[in-house]
Order: sequence, then structure tokens, then C-alpha cells
Amino acid sequence: MTTQQAIPEPIQPGVLYTLADFLRLVGWKRYAMRTARENGLKVRRAGGRAYVHSDDFFAYLEKLDQEGN
Repeated sequence: MTTQQAIPEPIQPGVLYTLADFLRLVGWKRYAMRTARENGLKVRRAGGRAYVHSDDFFAYLEKLDQEGN
């Protein structure tokens, strides 16, 4: 018996995600997120919650691509 995995929905441009939703969508664990933050990914905080804007994520990926990672 095989199990099918759901295809995750893509990160949409111009959307602000809660940190929990963002981690679920990109499939990262806390360590990967911590590393990304140390390498420049912006995390915004408001009202005791953390958020990631998709445009910041795309800029972070572009930066990694330019650095050759």
C-alpha cells in the first residue's frame, strides 16, 4: 500500500504568513528557520506573534542564489 503526500501550496507573492504557516508551507524545521534568519531572512513581530512576508522570503532565496548556495 502506498501513501500519497499532499502537494504543498506554493508561497504566494505579497502575502504575510504567520511563522507556523510559513514553516509548514516551506517544510522547514526550527533549525532551518534559525539558520535562515542568521543569514538574512526577515521575521516581523507584532502582538507577540512572528510573521514572514513572502517577498522577504523570495529576496532571501535570490540572495542565496547570487551567493552560489
